[in-house]
Order: sequence, then structure tokens, then C-alpha cells
Amino acid sequence: PKGKTPVTKTGNWDRNGYYDRTNCTHGGMTLAAKAESSFTARIAPRNSGVMLRRLLWYAEANQEAEVYVDGRKVGTWYDGGKNFQKETDPKPMLWRESAYFIPAEFTRGRSSIKVKIEAVSPIWSEYTYEVFSIEP
Repeated sequence: PKGKTPVTKTGNWDRNGYYDRTNCTHGGMTLAAKAESSFTARIAPRNSGVMLRRLLWYAEANQEAEVYVDGRKVGTWYDGGKNFQKETDPKPMLWRESAYFIPAEFTRGRSSIKVKIEAVSPIWSEYTYEVFSIEP
């Protein structure tokens, strides 16, 4: 697909100051600016919004994308900064998780949503997405 590159990376976790030194390997995609990815997720109809959680490769700086739900723009997902370790370091801590909240106005009363991510920054890394219904 245009602007999408399959990748496999190995590294450790950077969890906001807590570093897990167990090497993990994940396969995913990097998106170039304007490239898109999308998925459909089942959610609880009686929700107060939905949280997306993404596994990203934190060696890429300032990752930014636009988030859409069922064709409607929700907003901008931005992960600033980066980990300056190199992939060639013995145990680079380059995995990170990031969360994005989708308000209930986009999700309430629905049993599924179609999420589209459109990269704005030169590189947006995505290895996994998890979807959580926030229930009242």
C-alpha cells in the first residue's frame, strides 16, 4: 500500500520512567505523511467514550496523526519527543504505549466504530491498537 511500510523491531519498553529490559519483537507498520490505516472495533453501546491504545516505536520523533471515527474527524493524536537511544544499543528502550480518548459523541449507542488514522508527521509507527469502551 502507498505510504505504508511493514516493519519488525526489537527493543525494550520505555514506560514513563520505568524501563523494562526484556527484549520484545513486534511487527507493524510505519505510515508516511498522508498515508492511512483503518480498522473496525466492537464497542459497548452504553459507553462514555472509547480509549485507543497504540504500541509505537519511540525512536521516531514527534509522531502526529488525525483520528476519524465513521468518517468524522475526532482530532489530532500527538506523541512528542523520542527516545534518543540507537537501535544498535545493547538493550534499546524504544517501545512505548500511547492513549487517545474518543468522546462519547462519536461512540455512544454504537456497537462498532470504524477508526481511520491519517499520518501528519513524516513517520507514524503502529504495531498494535487496543480499543477500550469506557463504561459509566
